[in-house]
Amino acid sequence: MNSLPKQIQSVLPELTVLGLFVSCWWLGANWLFFATLISLGIFFVLRYRQGQDDLARNELLQQLAAANDRLTRIGAQVPGVVYQFQRNPNGSTCFPYASEGIREVFGLSPNDVRQDATCLFDRIHAEDQAAVQTAIRDSQTRLTPWKQEFRVRCHGDELRWLYVHAMPCYLPSSATLWHGYLCDITERREAKLEAERTGARLEAVFNAATEVSIIATDLDGTIRLFNSGAEKLLGYTAEEVVGKHTPELIHLKSEVDAQARIYQAELGVEVAGLDVFVESARLGALAVREWTYVCKNGEHKTVRLQVTNVCNKAGQVEGLLGIAADVTELNQSQRELVVSAKFDKLTGLLNRHALLDVVDQRLHSDEPSERDLSVMFLDFDRFKIVNDSLGHDVGDQLLVAIGQRLSQFVGMSEQQDQHFQGDLAARFGGDEFILLLRGGTMQHGIDTYTACL
Repeated sequence: MNSLPKQIQSVLPELTVLGLFVSCWWLGANWLFFATLISLGIFFVLRYRQGQDDLARNELLQQLAAANDRLTRIGAQVPGVVYQFQRNPNGSTCFPYASEGIREVFGLSPNDVRQDATCLFDRIHAEDQAAVQTAIRDSQTRLTPWKQEFRVRCHGDELRWLYVHAMPCYLPSSATLWHGYLCDITERREAKLEAERTGARLEAVFNAATEVSIIATDLDGTIRLFNSGAEKLLGYTAEEVVGKHTPELIHLKSEVDAQARIYQAELGVEVAGLDVFVESARLGALAVREWTYVCKNGEHKTVRLQVTNVCNKAGQVEGLLGIAADVTELNQSQRELVVSAKFDKLTGLLNRHALLDVVDQRLHSDEPSERDLSVMFLDFDRFKIVNDSLGHDVGDQLLVAIGQRLSQFVGMSEQQDQHFQGDLAARFGGDEFILLLRGGTMQHGIDTYTACL
């Protein structure tokens, strides 16, 4: 009976009773009574069944309406758009279902795309149209998820980035139906692009600092950044070290071990390897000190290295950054300045100013032995004749020889030269020299000096 048209189903009881009455009238009056009873029974039975069918149909429609209402309410709470997308064999497309989020994303209502999706696809950026159509065809052909990022223009000329994810299935009508969701990823995309731009700018800045070595590591110590300044200083390329080595590659093991012993004594903890370089940074201070870098060719260079923590926005340490400047030539220049300020350039003996400083320090010393001094002033006669007759070069050689004799006399070593301890010899100027002797008597100094010469 359910297969009959609805119009016939609605009048079926009346037609049945009418047919019985006509049949019984034709057969005679006796049959009419029995036909009446039977007809009334059939009428009420059919009406009852029809009423039950109507109740079941109405209940089913109510359940369907409730389910659709729940789906609509849920879809309205989901960011983006929950949808069914259908592509027919003739190439036409539609969205049998789309949540209310489509209004915010595309400026369209669900009804606008229920029969035809052309108005939605017209909003896709022209440069992304072909890629979107290709992705849909590939997903349909292979029955693989349709996952894609593309741009749309909505609410005028506003450009937004969208991400779509949907799973296809085939329908009996040969159409393909996708169930999926779509969300706005504009902010995430812009943040990603900004991060890429920031990273590119930082890399450009790091590589522009060709006179400074910048090396960054992760918490395991593996090198993650090796700028052009580090390449220039050490001779390695970034490809040779990034992701493959730790900073221990470029450090003297003896220096690392020595600093480890210092930290162990100061902090009372075992420190080794990378922790030696960054222990101060881990404690929140700037670890700045001189280290010896070992270049790829084996050359040693003195650098002033600063190690700091690299933290994320939450303040968690994610890695370490070491910035080093080559101070090899600077240290050498400083040593030369010290030498030139305190020593005679020709003879290597103390100069006048350094000698006077030493005398002043010893005379004001708290140690009596330091204040017990003998000073001998030496002047070589007829030195001018040597310069005039043999030339200044020969005169300089003579002064150098005198300086060497005097150094041997007072027993000045390299350590004494640096710390001005013990007996000292100085060039006072021209051919004038001074011996500064500790303790003893002047006569003792004269006798010793005479024996030496």
